[in-house]
Amino acid sequence: MQRLLIKEVIGPIIITVVSIVLYNLIKKILLKVFSVKFSKIDLKRQKTLQSIFLNVIKYFIFIVSLFMILDIYGVDTKTLLASLGVVGLAVSLSLQDLLKDIISGMAIIVESQYQVGDIVTIGNFKGEVIELGMKTTKLKSYGGEVKIISNRNITEVINHNLKHSMAILEISMSSKVDIESMQQKLEEISQYLNTKIKNLKNNIKVLGVDKIDESKVYYRVVAETQPLKNTEVQRNLIKEFKKELDTRGIINENNQVVIKSE
Repeated sequence: MQRLLIKEVIGPIIITVVSIVLYNLIKKILLKVFSVKFSKIDLKRQKTLQSIFLNVIKYFIFIVSLFMILDIYGVDTKTLLASLGVVGLAVSLSLQDLLKDIISGMAIIVESQYQVGDIVTIGNFKGEVIELGMKTTKLKSYGGEVKIISNRNITEVINHNLKHSMAILEISMSSKVDIESMQQKLEEISQYLNTKIKNLKNNIKVLGVDKIDESKVYYRVVAETQPLKNTEVQRNLIKEFKKELDTRGIINENNQVVIKSE
């Protein structure tokens, strides 16, 4: 009787203590692994993944401990486990889409496919990521429409933030101009506009003469811009280059200049 009492009282206490110690040990190791392996992932995503993994581990340890304690009290855990297995199968079948969403959401976060604030195209919809959850991704288009996409349905993504956009201009003028002197003047204008044009990623570059025909010489100007800002930058560059060429007397009756984007 005394042995049985010890088993029924001390046993569950030991199992509980060991479970708590084991969980805290695993938690400590997991947090260390995350700080090393996932240092490139932003803190918010790290905490999300940590919470998911720790909850899975916590509930797993809890269930195993519970079955061990029930076994001590003589409960037929094998039959109970079989019954729970059937119930679990039915639940998993009914929640399989949700599980797929969560797994896909975790993959998106771990692989850094995109994050909140990125401009992406998913399917035929292009917009800004305004929310990235474990189940869904929310995109907002420039027109204000918001599309909610289940993570399991995201198979291909174009992330426009991974590479910068380019604004490209072609400036043509009379082939009678001094080519070297004109390039120097275009470079001076570019240096001035570097501080005036918004959404530039790097300085404006005059690549030089692109081609020459019987009557004209063509210069190519490029500028690396913030994602999806190339059209806006091109328009501003055309306007400002025209203004500066006029101010410096480069555009005149003998030298008709054409500026266009590519």
